[in-house]
Amino acid sequence: MSGVSWRLAALLQVLSAPAWSGPCDRVQANDELISCLDGEYRLLDKELNQVYARLRGRLDASGKALLKTAQMRWIGFRDADCEFNAAPTRAGWITSRTTSVARCNTPGSGSVS
Repeated sequence: MSGVSWRLAALLQVLSAPAWSGPCDRVQANDELISCLDGEYRLLDKELNQVYARLRGRLDASGKALLKTAQMRWIGFRDADCEFNAAPTRAGWITSRTTSVARCNTPGSGSVS
């Protein structure tokens, strides 16, 4: 596996790693859950951006172009997958919908600013 492929695989592993356990599992009210998930999302988004920046800094121009293409395709997949997985919760409780949205927007996430 080439250096760029290995790094991309490592980045995608970080993006897809399960990050769904922690203090938000124990909240009881919807407003608490929304607040907690927002905090987790912001923390994970910051971490993801740091990993992405480190990886990007190690690549030459060709590697950066490949990374950008992979990123855009992954974001498209992530968004479509999240939309599909959120569909059953459209008419449901806010907790279910919030949980679904949070899973799509963490690790990994996913969007790299």
